[in-house]
Amino acid sequence: DQLVGGPGLRRGRRDPVELYPGEALDFWRVEEVRPGALLRLRAEMRVPGKAWLQFEAIPDGRSTRLVQTAFFA
Repeated sequence: DQLVGGPGLRRGRRDPVELYPGEALDFWRVEEVRPGALLRLRAEMRVPGKAWLQFEAIPDGRSTRLVQTAFFA
């Protein structure tokens, strides 16, 4: 990845369980975290334009629905 101008592989985080805004996670940057509700990642890999990947936990009666959404701009 670094050979073509990408960020390369990153290893290690502040905490092996918790994620924090601004933290690197593989080829992603954590943009927003709402524990138990939302995680939004911004792509740092080479893509045409900008890209985000979002995970939302939505209560649905007695269960929870996980919604994964990819955004491109």
